[in-house]
Amino acid sequence: MLRVPHVLVLTGTLVLAATAACPSAALGQLVPRPPITQQDWQLRTVRESGQPVIPIFEGWYPEENGTYSLCFGFFSLNRSEALHIPVGPDNFIEPARFDGSQPTHFSPLGADGMTREYCVFTVNVPSDIADERVWWNLQVDGHTYRVPGHITARPWRVDNLVNSVAAASMGSEAEAPVAGSLVAPVVTLEGASGRVVRGKSGATAGELTVRAGSGLPITISVALPEEDELGDDLDPDEEGVLVRQLVKWTKFRGPEGVVRFSRDTIEFELGPEPVEQTVMATFREPGNYTLLAQVLSGSFSSQCCWTNAYVNVRVEQ
Repeated sequence: MLRVPHVLVLTGTLVLAATAACPSAALGQLVPRPPITQQDWQLRTVRESGQPVIPIFEGWYPEENGTYSLCFGFFSLNRSEALHIPVGPDNFIEPARFDGSQPTHFSPLGADGMTREYCVFTVNVPSDIADERVWWNLQVDGHTYRVPGHITARPWRVDNLVNSVAAASMGSEAEAPVAGSLVAPVVTLEGASGRVVRGKSGATAGELTVRAGSGLPITISVALPEEDELGDDLDPDEEGVLVRQLVKWTKFRGPEGVVRFSRDTIEFELGPEPVEQTVMATFREPGNYTLLAQVLSGSFSSQCCWTNAYVNVRVEQ
């Protein structure tokens, strides 16, 4: 379900909201502490540097085991400056039992042609979470930007493995394959113990080891899911069927040092056979890093369909 983020200023307090196809979508995603005045926010437009990063709640989806996953992304107001915010008092999730899965590296706006970063991590919550909120807090320049994740509103449900828009239009509540639907690809991390992953909840593989300043080749294999998880128009046995794929590499966590990729984004077409794609990552500073590969079949803005794959890397001096 498409949501277009926008900013409202209500009685001097900044509120980040999103409109959904359903008018009942809840407003008030983001409540900074202390409040930001309207004049202050007007000065905080997108600039080259010196601006904050805004956490965003993308939506929720059910898992097969009865639990739920909450999707979070972010929007940087910096065109060229990447922010580094370590997990701690300036970057934390509450309740504390959910803390620790968030990024520490925040790419600038449009660094790779994207307008923002979509669902870069998820928080898994139990089946009895009810109306409890899970808050992601970021503090920049003394202001705290926070957003609540929750499962209390049906319009905030997003697709994970299959684009169910067509199914929903036919009255189906299930996330089921439909003709012509897009599906999250199956990703195998060839250079990281052959870990196989599918969907936004993702998985972490590694760790790989490299020296600072040296290139580290990372290869992933991308494949379509099994035939029974595809729509009629995406039959993997049908000759000539090609699905456009995009692989997007970013630094997710690690020291402030720069990570350079030979290609930040890779576009290719996927047919019946798996396709391998290799990127070369170079790290300036030693330390422990996590890289994120988002392998996309659909559209980030429509929240479907992609796979998050995380790779741990130890960089030695």
